[in-house]
Amino acid sequence: MRDVSIAGVGHTPFGRSDRSLLELVEEAADGALRTASPAVDGGGGGGAGGIDAVVVGVMAPTGTLGEAHITSKVMDHLGLPPRPAIRVESGPATGAAALHAGAWAVASGAHDTVLVVTAEKLSHLGSREASGVLARIATAEERTLGLTMPGMTALLARAYMHRWGATPADLADVAVKAHEHASRNPLAHLRGRVTREQVLAAPMVADPLRRHNCAPLSDGAVAVVLTSRSGSRVRLAGMGAATDRVRYQDRRVVDGFPATHPAVKSALKMARVATTDVDVVETHDAFSNLEWSNIEDLGLMAPGEALAAFRRGDTGLSGPLPVNPSGGLTAKGHPVGATGLGEVAEVFWQLAGEARGRQVDDARLGLAHSIGGFGASVFVTVLEAA
Repeated sequence: MRDVSIAGVGHTPFGRSDRSLLELVEEAADGALRTASPAVDGGGGGGAGGIDAVVVGVMAPTGTLGEAHITSKVMDHLGLPPRPAIRVESGPATGAAALHAGAWAVASGAHDTVLVVTAEKLSHLGSREASGVLARIATAEERTLGLTMPGMTALLARAYMHRWGATPADLADVAVKAHEHASRNPLAHLRGRVTREQVLAAPMVADPLRRHNCAPLSDGAVAVVLTSRSGSRVRLAGMGAATDRVRYQDRRVVDGFPATHPAVKSALKMARVATTDVDVVETHDAFSNLEWSNIEDLGLMAPGEALAAFRRGDTGLSGPLPVNPSGGLTAKGHPVGATGLGEVAEVFWQLAGEARGRQVDDARLGLAHSIGGFGASVFVTVLEAA
């Protein structure tokens, strides 16, 4: 199996955009190809000349845009035919799933260089319509009962708070940290700082989760160029993925996502590293409380320790294990099909020393953790500075 490196990254701002999905894709792909050109084609002029294949990640183009066969429309818009292309979908983990598909294509020797481009367009929908599309991630039975992603996560939050003593003030403080990090990120959807008092005064979405504890509906696109060729600064060292039962009620664990365990185990084994080697983490915090349970599910901290570590400031930018320096989903934003690849992009910039204003000191190994649905699919990616 061959080594796989990230040669270039392109990333639109996350937020509300008047541009079309294809225009967002074009911006991200152009950015990735422009920054990747020296590694891909020896600096001979950039562009897509060195690209062998394309992986497209969009979660719900039929539901959000009324568009089918989006892969061919992306390829045509980018001027990339006749190269082969496929679309990958795994709920809100679509971006990470697309990355893994592209990486395996390079690692196997099927292709030398692959463009992975992911995107979602949501802001043109009303909040009720967008929520209706995203609610289809849950099963029909859960929807009939009125369970939503915020509702199920609120149940998980309550279980974690009851078990470990977290308070509403703690939940508010996680949102404060996320928005502080996002204020340093020019690509973030929500760049304004908030106070604990502002979070606690905001409308309740699903008790105990308030508005600032929940990721916004965002537009955006992210692309990366993956290659087996030398010259890249960041290596894709390990990948792992796993699935779980779709229905929350069918699982034995109520305060975390068990599928994370085998996914991170596989990724760390492939990378030949341990949890203690990780310098920076981007984790799927679509709701604030998930920062705690995700870090514990990843084995980066013992059960209950993430809360104590957060209270000490250990997960801030200057702490021993910075978590979500980008602002995370709750503040950077959540264009579902692009979110997972956006996490990888942030880890790439941290390892390359390019995360201006939010740079983690001496970061050499980073981990990105993406969740599809309510923990039904999980992808873990380990990146290493070359």
